[in-house]
Amino acid sequence: MILHIIQSSEGFRRGLALFAEDDTLALLGEAVTLLNHPTTLDCLGRSVYALATELEEFSIAPHSGIKAIDYSVLIDLCEQHSHCLSW
Repeated sequence: MILHIIQSSEGFRRGLALFAEDDTLALLGEAVTLLNHPTTLDCLGRSVYALATELEEFSIAPHSGIKAIDYSVLIDLCEQHSHCLSW
């Protein structure tokens, strides 16, 4: 299981080929704007998290299935996964 920390839409595009079904995505920074296009994430069928502060900054409400988290939960996610990749 890999935690993919996505920081931009470009990072999302670069990592897309490597995302596995049991992987987890954490959206940070500009990457939260991907939630404005829910079909982009709906097709993935994985656990998706987004930093609550950045959702607020970009005025984005989390969609169903998207979990808003803080930095302490992000750290917990890093500890729970065998590998973390930042995109």
